[in-house]
Amino acid sequence: MHSLDDLVAQLESMTAALTVHLSTASADDLAGFVQQRDELIHSINAANSSPGERALLKPRVDKILRWDELIIARMAQLKEEAQAGMNKMNQGRVQRGAYEAAYTPDSVFFDRKK
Repeated sequence: MHSLDDLVAQLESMTAALTVHLSTASADDLAGFVQQRDELIHSINAANSSPGERALLKPRVDKILRWDELIIARMAQLKEEAQAGMNKMNQGRVQRGAYEAAYTPDSVFFDRKK
């Protein structure tokens, strides 16, 4: 089992690596990061450590939490982009629906001349 310091160091390096290329990170990159991070946080919470050891690691954890603000902002940006794409697709469906025939294709239309 890893020590608490090792787990926090792993979380710290993983978060730092993501923030380096955060502006180009895809939704899949962020989803993988969140999954790995969740596993690490679970391990950190399960680690047997003294309150003193946890207090020593608090500044490093606070630094990671500051990076979280950037990561959450990127997630919100990707969410907005996805929502805009879905709105565009729905608008296309509505416009296409206006041009599609609202009658059965085997019907016959007679045009009279005046």
